[in-house]
Amino acid sequence: MTSADESKPVQPALQAQYTNASTTLPAEPFTLTQTLPAIPSSSSSSEPPSAYLRALRDAVTQTQSQINEALTSRMEDDKRREAEAALAAGQGTGAGAKNNKRKKGKTEIDEEAEEQNYGEEVVDED
Repeated sequence: MTSADESKPVQPALQAQYTNASTTLPAEPFTLTQTLPAIPSSSSSSEPPSAYLRALRDAVTQTQSQINEALTSRMEDDKRREAEAALAAGQGTGAGAKNNKRKKGKTEIDEEAEEQNYGEEVVDED
């Protein structure tokens, strides 16, 4: 490595990675990256650290929003697949069966319980 390589500033970035640990229905992992402004040097008074921290906070907020959108979309896809599988099988079974309610011969998914347990294995306590 030459001294020119060492003096080259590194562009900071905020990166989030998601990998589904489910072995029954693994989802494609995804990575989100937000580029940040250069970290101000301690001798630089033109851009105070508060501007960098503000940019970092904004990047975290944007990343959280993107993660929520992606996971909500995946949860909706999972629920749709479970409902289709339950209809095809003629019963309320599947990964979300514990959160299903029977009502007038139809299976209804408990949305709140599904959202709370999303991505986690629900163990039958019977």
